[in-house]
Amino acid sequence: MKVLYAMAALLIAAPVLADDHKARGPARHDVRGILNTAGYTTVRDLELDDGLWEVEVQHEDGRWYDIHVVPDSGEILDPRAGKPVLPGKEILARLEAGGYTKVRDLELEDAVWEADATAPDGKRVEVRLNGFDGTVLVTETDD
Repeated sequence: MKVLYAMAALLIAAPVLADDHKARGPARHDVRGILNTAGYTTVRDLELDDGLWEVEVQHEDGRWYDIHVVPDSGEILDPRAGKPVLPGKEILARLEAGGYTKVRDLELEDAVWEADATAPDGKRVEVRLNGFDGTVLVTETDD
């Protein structure tokens, strides 16, 4: 009887789990497809790290470098793609305009800005922002 209850619970939960997966954006194999379509043919070390897909790709000169892919949109954040990365003071201004205070440890990792700050709700958070347009990509509570 317990087995039947467990199976019923799984059947009920399955659609919820499936929807949760879709909400997180593309899966690992989908990210490879997005990258291949965009011309990145040699890809390795694909992992979901702090809310973004982090990928090592090979440049045409043979050197490897990191890029990020935004899970929700599939946008590729590549600092070598020819798009200008916003300067730190512009990122700071956007954070402050968004209600973040006490911004500290602002640093650029490839085409992703990272900072520790106090969120508008008063919680201490780690924030990751799109280096090209300054949008907040990931906010995690800072322990």
